[in-house]
Amino acid sequence: MSVESLGKKPIQNTSQATPAKMILGRPQLVNQATVAPLLTLNDVASMLAVSRAWVRDHATRRNPRIPVVRFGGRRAVLRFRREDVTRFISEHLVSTEERGI
Repeated sequence: MSVESLGKKPIQNTSQATPAKMILGRPQLVNQATVAPLLTLNDVASMLAVSRAWVRDHATRRNPRIPVVRFGGRRAVLRFRREDVTRFISEHLVSTEERGI
C-alpha cells in the first residue's frame, strides 16, 4: 500500500527543508527559514548583562528560572530560544513605582 493510495502526499525534501526527527517512523521536515537559531550561554549572559554562571544557575536550579533547551544529561549543553529570554525579561521587569523611584 503506497502513501498516495492512503490519500496522503509523500514528504518531499526541498532545498529549505531538512529532516529534523522521526515521528511515527516518518521524517518530519523543518523549514529552516522559520526556525530561529538558538542562543548560547554567552549570548544570554550578554543580553542580561550578567555572568555565565548566573545564567547557568538560573537555567538549571535557581529561581527565577530561565527556560532552557538541554542537549544531554547532567553535563548538558544549554541553549536558549530568543523568545523565551525576551519573555523572561518582560516577566521580571520591575516598574519604577514598585521600586519607589
